[in-house]
Amino acid sequence: MKSDKMINLFAMISVHIQVTFGLVMLFLGEKNLFHEGWTKDPVSRFFVMEHLTMMILAMVLITIGRRKAENKETPAAKHKAILIWYSITLIVILAAIPWPGLRNVGAGWY
Repeated sequence: MKSDKMINLFAMISVHIQVTFGLVMLFLGEKNLFHEGWTKDPVSRFFVMEHLTMMILAMVLITIGRRKAENKETPAAKHKAILIWYSITLIVILAAIPWPGLRNVGAGWY
């Protein structure tokens, strides 16, 4: 159905926009995370390496999932592919969030 396709497209575009904003904030934001010894600083290392890598991976996974779903013949197969790939993407995104109290990166909600 067209509405299912539009919802899937909206989800994929939203992830792409969010990752793009994140990259802009990383390189042009107020906090300079690229300093000498950033690999030894847990906050800088988390955001520059772990968070960035996982979010780019999530963007790639959601794109692959949408493409794989488009290639399926039946609506049930398309929905199953979307469910699997988008669920994996959601798990990666949730794992990359610096949840307060769970990661020792000194980051709060804001």
